[in-house]
Amino acid sequence: MRNIFSSNFNPEAIRLAFYHVPCWPDRMIKDRVGIRAFKAQLHKNCEQLPEKILQGRYKAHRGFRFYAPKPPKT
Repeated sequence: MRNIFSSNFNPEAIRLAFYHVPCWPDRMIKDRVGIRAFKAQLHKNCEQLPEKILQGRYKAHRGFRFYAPKPPKT
């Protein structure tokens, strides 16, 4: 089982997956800041993420939600 994970969760596969994710419209993006932060250190993150996954240390986090205030009803 570890061989399957290590062949699919390698740094190059993570990097390619990051670039192959389709660009979503702004209204669908909930964590644009998180995506930009991951991309800012893409090489480092692509090296660390497979290690965390294989060691069972990776924990998914819920995306940031931004609620824009609605205009007052006057």
